[in-house]
Amino acid sequence: MNYFLWYPIPEDTAKRLIALLKMIREQPIKGKYTDEFVDIAIELTECQFNYSLVEGLNVIDANAFMRGVVAMGIKVTLSVTAKALRRVFSNLSENQLLLIADHIESLIHEDRRTAGR
Repeated sequence: MNYFLWYPIPEDTAKRLIALLKMIREQPIKGKYTDEFVDIAIELTECQFNYSLVEGLNVIDANAFMRGVVAMGIKVTLSVTAKALRRVFSNLSENQLLLIADHIESLIHEDRRTAGR
């Protein structure tokens, strides 16, 4: 069985991501979208870390030291991830860009609890 962990993302980030995926579909050019893709991917990763880790610290009312350790870990992880993504994404072929766009688009869902309000 597959399990999924969902987390909220800012509306402006979602709109930028959807616009980027549309541009990739219309013009899948190797290396053209690397900076924007990495920026959005890092924002999404940071949202996930904040939702699952930082909010968890709020639940347990963690002290400043614990919060600082987690914040430092997140910062380092995001930095390393950005470098890796930049290398990988800049080398994707046109076909690979389209495949990754399909995959990412399949992950985007509006919150069913608030949709249509």
